Amino acid sequence: MEIKATIVFHKITEAVRKGFSVIALEGGSRSSKTWSTLQHLIFNEALSGNTKRITICREKLTWVKTTVLLDFQEIIEKYDIECTPAINPNRQDQIYYINGCEIGFFGLDDPKKLHGRKQCIAWMNEAMESKLSAFDQLEMRTDKYIILDYNPYDDDHWIFSKVLNRDDCKWIHSTQLHNPFLPEKIRRKILSYDPNNPENVRQQTCDKYMWDVYGLGKRARLKGVVFENWKEINSVPEEAKLICRG
Repeated sequence: MEIKATIVFHKITEAVRKGFSVIALEGGSRSSKTWSTLQHLIFNEALSGNTKRITICREKLTWVKTTVLLDFQEIIEKYDIECTPAINPNRQDQIYYINGCEIGFFGLDDPKKLHGRKQCIAWMNEAMESKLSAFDQLEMRTDKYIILDYNPYDDDHWIFSKVLNRDDCKWIHSTQLHNPFLPEKIRRKILSYDPNNPENVRQQTCDKYMWDVYGLGKRARLKGVVFENWKEINSVPEEAKLICRG
């Protein structure tokens, strides 16, 4: 079957072929992270007949139903793929079958269902919303590999300190520039945040934080924090002076 895919899809395929246990998709908005992951799971895994169970999850099931499940449905209908039962966001259990492969959609806020579930592949959608403990529980029950995707809207997170430095983790970065299928209207909206564009300055649409995170896919200090320039250290330097307590 011929499909339209971005370079993100091909990078995921290559990472799986090389045997990485964790694939981390970090980047800006509308870079095709979600769409490419679904394409990979459907075409390379479910339809291949080699994978029996896939778990797709996000922090809350209600969020899954209004985002990744709708993209899943769009791909199923676009390529006329046989999927049973018919996709219905109102159903209590969101479990579907493609070519004998079970694909289940879950919320991480319901650990009872996930902690007893084993899978070949797991995918944490918008992983920065979730806790390290949720990742650990998923990985312990995943036979092949686990995929994480996220916009790096903060620069201090367990993904950066506990996952990306692992030898068995493949980090893939992408932005809207990697998605040639992105509607021009959406691309213009993302580009409008660029503070280096004089037209954006004139129209007062520029936003450095939004551009760094959602335009360039760069890690940035969470917007609105009181102190921005700080980091954790193991001990207090000898030359440091106590100014006050608060």
